[in-house]
Parts: sequence; structure tokens; C-alpha cells
Amino acid sequence: MISLFDQLPDLILLEIFSYLSCADALWSFSKLNSRLTTLLTERGFYRHVNLSSTGKKQFETIFSTLRLNEIQSLVIDRCTSPLQLKRWPHLTHLTALRLQGVRNFREGGITKSMAYPSWNMCEFLERTLCCLPNLQSLDLGMETSFVLYKDFCDNFGFCLRNKGLLHRMESLHTFTFIKSFKCYSNEEWEFVNVLTNSDIMPVLRRINFSVFIDANDLVQMTHSNLFVDDRHIDLHYVFMISDDRQHSELDEYVPRGSLSHPRQIASVTFISECWPVDSMMHNRDEIYLNKPRNRQHIFYTLPWAFNEFFPLCVPDGYINELEVFTSTSPVNRVGSSHVRKFSISNNFPSLATSFPHIMSSNKVVELHLSRCDRELSVNLPIFDHLIITDSLDLLNKCCFSRNIRSIQITLNQEYIHLARNDWNDLPILSTLPFLNSLRILLYDMNVPPNDISRHIIVETISNMSDFCFCFRRKNYGNRENFESAHTMQAIFITQLRNDILALPLNEKPRIAVEKGGYGLIAWF
Repeated sequence: MISLFDQLPDLILLEIFSYLSCADALWSFSKLNSRLTTLLTERGFYRHVNLSSTGKKQFETIFSTLRLNEIQSLVIDRCTSPLQLKRWPHLTHLTALRLQGVRNFREGGITKSMAYPSWNMCEFLERTLCCLPNLQSLDLGMETSFVLYKDFCDNFGFCLRNKGLLHRMESLHTFTFIKSFKCYSNEEWEFVNVLTNSDIMPVLRRINFSVFIDANDLVQMTHSNLFVDDRHIDLHYVFMISDDRQHSELDEYVPRGSLSHPRQIASVTFISECWPVDSMMHNRDEIYLNKPRNRQHIFYTLPWAFNEFFPLCVPDGYINELEVFTSTSPVNRVGSSHVRKFSISNNFPSLATSFPHIMSSNKVVELHLSRCDRELSVNLPIFDHLIITDSLDLLNKCCFSRNIRSIQITLNQEYIHLARNDWNDLPILSTLPFLNSLRILLYDMNVPPNDISRHIIVETISNMSDFCFCFRRKNYGNRENFESAHTMQAIFITQLRNDILALPLNEKPRIAVEKGGYGLIAWF
């Protein structure tokens, strides 16, 4: 007996939908017939939308079927194209917005520190939030690789000095801001403090945030309305402090939640020092060779309210001592958190998993390979996102998870002896069935890839949803050399753009070239 798909009962169709992402469900079944449209509506696919990692054609098709006035929640995640991000109109009935992985970068190609997406937080705060009158939950999570750079801080400083530009969010009751512990910026705490002020968020009830602070910020927190006003805010936070003082000297200044929601605090102090200098480690991570010992303190509220134990500022390969300070209350004992990012640096796996009493590694999402120049002996976990730094040779040496959805490749001129500016191994990426995003950043490389390598890159990306290629510079060096290098880089980007447009695709991709020709982003 042969059954037609349309004869399947509703319960079986709903079970099929439960295994599909929002984009896959709408792409496959939207507009086929009224019955399927009704079932998709009942399952909430038209109300809770996430099209962030879709290709250009798929996005355009699905976007045309959405009922924009009915969208209640929207997720824009790490795979989103900047060219897609700006397509969303103002959504008057949106109640929950989550921006994960959206990174701010400097204006002017030579100083840009991040490749994607092009997004201005101040503009977002000033112009977009004012058009979301029913927004109740705002997650500026940025995912933990987000970094606040100087130009962002300067721009946001302008917003802070002109607070009237910040729109009053009458309905917002939940706010999340999760930032990496990569570096300290004196704007971070001020950012959280001002944005959550009662003049901006009058009905705020819960906030989850992580920031890198110093001892002076701790003192300022004691005067913040966030901890003492009458909104009865439930605070959950993580503070990272790089300070050589003892734990006890800082602990007394750490706030214990708010007046209405007191919290017990747990903390960890990592004591780090450099590895011995030998032939394998010569001239690597010089910054730590100048700091024989350093303390990194992490203070966090109990119970732990975040999805993962955040990556540390200091490379965990240098941690040689760990002090854990926990609550004695049986109710709030510290449970282990998940490590979402697994790192292998200089051919050695991360030591983070050696601390099972505060973290576990059974839900890895990202794998970071840094300065690895030979085949790895460790069994790699299953992961979705791969970040390769100065380890291009590993593409053909390691057996990677076939679940990979995005790859970022970063090469630095100073480690070219490890990375090789050679793209012959890149076609192996075509064997990864779910790979849809590739980002390539070249730092301080005056000579771009040759014509053969450029053609290899273009052929490799023909089946992806988005692609980014950028030249970046950390050291200016000789100005004459810089001008010559920039000319060659701009020519390369122009040729790369032309090659992409010449691909035999059904529709032309949308391509944005950075001003000055330092890089491009393509959405297929």
C-alpha cells in the first residue's frame, strides 16, 4: 500500500517539523497548501523566526512568505550575513530579539579588527530600538568572541554623553549582555550601567551580563542604581578581573546581587606563568614571557546562570595553579558548566577540561586550532564551528567533524612558517556537507595569494551561503611598503569579486566591497 505525503496524519507531520530548523521548515513546506501552512502556523514557525544562516535565494523566498506584523521573536546568530541583517524591517510586534555573534568593527579598512558583520551598535540603539515598542527581552549576547573595540567605545561614549539619543524601552523586562574576557575596556561597565538605567529600562526585572572590569569598576558598582533601586532586579553576572592582588582583597568589594535579590558569590583565581622557552616555544606568545606570574579572578553569582564557562583572557595552556572559592550553602553549590569552545594551541590541547569540578566538555560547539603545525594526536570533539589560526596545513592532516557549518581561517605573517600561504588543501572543504560559511583574514601579509590560489578559493566557495575575505594589519611598518601592499591587495579583491560574479550560479550573489578595497563579503 502506497501512502501519499498529503495523506499523513497531522501528528506525523508535526513530528517531522520538530526535527527541522525554522528555515528548513518554511523552505520545504510553506505555501504548498493551506493545511501545511496552518500546521506551520500552529507550531510557531511564522512567529518565532530564525533565518540567519540561510543563503540569499532561500532568504528572499522565505522572507516573502513571512507575516512581519506577527513575528514575536527573532534570532540573528553567528552565521548571519551582514547583507541579510539590514534586510529586516522594523517589527512593531516583536517581543524578543537576540543578537548572537554580531561584531562591531572599526571604520577604515586598515584598522578593522573583525571581519563581519558590519554593524553599528550606537545606530542600533538610537534608531532600531525606538521602532520596537513591544520589545520585552533584548539579548546582546554577541556570543563570547565579541570584543568592544576603541572606535566602538568612542561612539558609544558619544551616546553616553548624549543620553537623550537612547530610546526609552517601556516594555523591556529582561536584558542580556555576554562579552568575551579577551581584554579590558573602561567603557564596558559604563555601557551596562547606563543602558540599564531606570530612565532607559524602567521596568527591568532581570539582567544577565558578563564584563571584564578592574578594581575601580568594583568601587563604582557600589553606587550604581542597578543594585539598589526599587525595580527589584534579579541580577546574574560574571566579572573577570586581571589583578595581582589576593582574592580576599577583591572579594569584599564584589556586590552580592541586588537589595531585593541577594546572591551568594563563587569565584575562581587562575595563576598563570609562561611555559619554558625551548625550540618548540621560541618567540611564541611573547607577551606572557614578560609576565612570569599573573592572577586572573572570576567572580560569579550562584546558581550559575549561563550556558557555558567562558574562555579566559589568559591562554589556558599557561595556567599552572587553580584556586576555587565556593559557597558553603548546600543549596547553591557550584555545578559544572559546559565548555562550548575547545582549544588546541601549539599542538597541545586545552587544559580547561582538567578542571571538571567547574566545567565539562561534552557539548563543544567551536573548535579553535592555533599555531598547530603537525598532525594532532588528540581525538577531536564533534563541533559545528571551526576557527583555524596559523594552522592551514591541518586541513589535510586532521579528521574533522562532518557537522561543521562555519570555518574562519586567520593567517598572520609572523607565523607564516607554520601556516604556509598556500591554498592547495582548501578544496577538502567541499567534502563537508553542511559547511555554509567561510571567513578568511590575512594579517600583515603584503603579498596576496597568487592567481592559482585565488581560483582555488573561488571554486571552493561556490556551494556556500556566505563568504568573507579581508586583509588586516596590526603593524604599519614602512609606509612605502604599506602603500605598495595596499595596491596589490585592492587589485586582488577586485579580481576576487569578478571571479565570484563569473561563477555559473542561477542567481548573482550580493557582494559588498569594503571602502578602500581591503576586503569583501559575498552572500550567495
